[in-house]
Amino acid sequence: LGFLCLVLALSAHVPLGRMLAMGIPVYMMAALTVLFASINNQVGFALGCFYGVRMILLVLGSFIVVLTTTSTALTDALRSFVSPLRVLHVPADDIAMVFSMAIRFIPLMAQEICAIHDAQFSRGASFHRGGLWQRLSAWPPVFIPLFVGMFRRADKLSVAMDARCYGVRGGRRTSLRDYRMTPASVAVSVVGLGVLAAIAALL
Repeated sequence: LGFLCLVLALSAHVPLGRMLAMGIPVYMMAALTVLFASINNQVGFALGCFYGVRMILLVLGSFIVVLTTTSTALTDALRSFVSPLRVLHVPADDIAMVFSMAIRFIPLMAQEICAIHDAQFSRGASFHRGGLWQRLSAWPPVFIPLFVGMFRRADKLSVAMDARCYGVRGGRRTSLRDYRMTPASVAVSVVGLGVLAAIAALL
């Protein structure tokens, strides 16, 4: 599985250094998983390493998808996957829209955190000085305006969506690009499902 991730990253020209740097928090979580598994006699060190490596490879695989696919393409793919459920009156367009908004809110939250952090730091907040409790107590003034700003954005977004008649029964949203399954897409899907089935069988 690790070799497959490496081949996919190299074939897609994904910057390995950037991708590996993005996974630093996951490495820490994997290390803690191995540590706690080693302490627990029912799990053991070997099984802990297995879970830790699988966690890292899962996140690195998701990084490859994110770094090579736009959010619009991901939304369109999700819409096409759930579109057969329209027969069961499942709101496929609404599900895709919620997924798209969730993706777009992540960088907005990151920008807001950086802006509020810099503003509080310029006012003398000690994020990197003092004891642990002093550094932790400097973060509530960051998260409180962050959540207030996010709720304001969500309220404005709900008003805009309501003005555009989102959620109306019987309506169907159109897309700028009409994606259709080609023979190449079918071949890639079959090969991908076969690889996933083989990996699941081995694991």
